[in-house]
Amino acid sequence: MQVDGFGAMAPKTQKNNLIALIVLIVGGTAAVGGWWMSRPSIQPFVQEPGQAAYAEQSGLPIEKTNSVGIVMRLIPPGTYRRGSPLDEYGRRANERPHTVHIRHTIYMAATETTQQQYEEIMGANPSSVREGREHTPVDSMTFGEAVTFCNRLSEREGLEPVYEQEGNVWVAYHERNGYRLPLEAEWEYAARATTEDAFYTGPIEPRSQGRRNLWRAAWYSDTSRGRPREVGQREPNGWGLYDILGNVWEWCWDWYADYPLTSDFDLRGPERSNQGRVIRGGGWYDRKERCRVAYRRFHFPAEPLNILGFRVVRTVIPPDTWRNTPPE
Repeated sequence: MQVDGFGAMAPKTQKNNLIALIVLIVGGTAAVGGWWMSRPSIQPFVQEPGQAAYAEQSGLPIEKTNSVGIVMRLIPPGTYRRGSPLDEYGRRANERPHTVHIRHTIYMAATETTQQQYEEIMGANPSSVREGREHTPVDSMTFGEAVTFCNRLSEREGLEPVYEQEGNVWVAYHERNGYRLPLEAEWEYAARATTEDAFYTGPIEPRSQGRRNLWRAAWYSDTSRGRPREVGQREPNGWGLYDILGNVWEWCWDWYADYPLTSDFDLRGPERSNQGRVIRGGGWYDRKERCRVAYRRFHFPAEPLNILGFRVVRTVIPPDTWRNTPPE
């Protein structure tokens, strides 16, 4: 390096370094600009035709808004393939594929419960990030607090509460018309909305395309900037559900267990497990493999978590059985 008598760089060296810096800035700007120009675009909502057909047949509205502003979307009965194919990138052994029959009709919240909605019912906001509370999902509640929210909302609207507490144990009556947490079988069925890929926006591979597919649907590690984001800003699935992948994980009712090996099982899950309650959907800090529709894990019900929230459902037309049997 050329240096003058006072230890400063000579003009020639300064000029070369300045040119290199300009090239670096221009190149970086071009790369970022190129990605921005070619980034995936959020597609307009395209309703899955079966949802509209069932609404017309049943006379039920596709969408209803409740007393705290939760938009509820109609989920028709049907059959789907739960789990993941053996060759799906990122799959785990607990995703054994099998057929599930949903014989009943529910409404499911279009978005995760927001902090404002939770606070209006519970009188408190446990969330870790409270900026934008009107539209940001609530987090950091226990399982018991989530089901208490459901019961209080049911009572406020004159509906029959689904949950009763016997000692320290919550008991559910899923055929009642009040608000509740989704069953795991309902959650994946609703998240897929008749699709079969890793994401409802498309497959996870090739990996560059998988990243673009999830970008459209979810706030996750590549898009969230390290925090939960406002609900309803990404692309919904065909049944009008937002953020069911990414943003915050979502409590389900079921105790966690491996999927049953027989086709005849109770859709409400096992009676008890030592591994905690099922949570689904992935969160704002997760990589794309954990935001696949089939990905499943559990969390202990008494422990709040700053990346865990919930969305509510209601049974509209109960089944004649909760067994996984084909409709007649």
